[in-house]
Amino acid sequence: MVHAAPNWTDESEWTEKKTRPEVYWQDDTPIPHKDVNPLREAMGKAYPAFKQEGWSLWCPSIIKVGDTYHMFCSRWKGQNGKSMKGWTSGHIVRATSKSLTGPYEFQEIVLEPRRGQDFYDSFGVHNPKITKYGDQFILYYIMIPDENYKKTDAFKNGPGGYLMGIATAGSINGPWQRSDEPVAPLNNPALWIQEDGSVYALAKDKTLESTAKRKYCRMTTWSAPKLAGPYTPLDHQNHGLPNGYEHEDSCVWYAGGQYNILVNDWKQ
Repeated sequence: MVHAAPNWTDESEWTEKKTRPEVYWQDDTPIPHKDVNPLREAMGKAYPAFKQEGWSLWCPSIIKVGDTYHMFCSRWKGQNGKSMKGWTSGHIVRATSKSLTGPYEFQEIVLEPRRGQDFYDSFGVHNPKITKYGDQFILYYIMIPDENYKKTDAFKNGPGGYLMGIATAGSINGPWQRSDEPVAPLNNPALWIQEDGSVYALAKDKTLESTAKRKYCRMTTWSAPKLAGPYTPLDHQNHGLPNGYEHEDSCVWYAGGQYNILVNDWKQ
């Protein structure tokens, strides 16, 4: 349960915590929720559902097709998940299981970086999410450019950073038709596609700084008339957790007459 954030324009409460890690990370102020945390209790103890020797696996997203669960996730050469080094140059893979909780078996590499200055995702693809709208499977992710692409006019005249790309397919097995250019200026996006095809989106943002010049991670909200955009930012964009705590990797769905969100809280 996400409560209203403090006034981000008043930095007096959190500036010191954010600039002094020994203070920020030792602050045990709890994130409030009603009574017990039912999600944590229902999840129980975590265990590996999908692992591959010599690889780091990140950002899983799962969809059920027929009687099979399909997991899409980021993968890069790493120390069995113990190293983040190399994540920006990773690719996206698919694994399957007859059980939601696994174990999952590797099936294929779905998307790889497209090298050179012709494509925005020339260095890496990361943070995939899978969904379906109509008869199309939709895989969206962040596109990461290499140094050659950063020299092009398209990059220099664009918003820069890690941006959202989309790939679509009529089958969960592909083939996937991917966008050559970013579809929206969203980092770590989470989308909810309405029945009419319009989109409500969440994204990670680290463009704001404290008075001590430390950037912090918050969530921004967007809307679009269709999946391909254009995406327009909504309201004041000051979406955070209590006490100025940071968060990212949102998941959003609509149920019970409201939008519901899960986020990764850096403090919990």
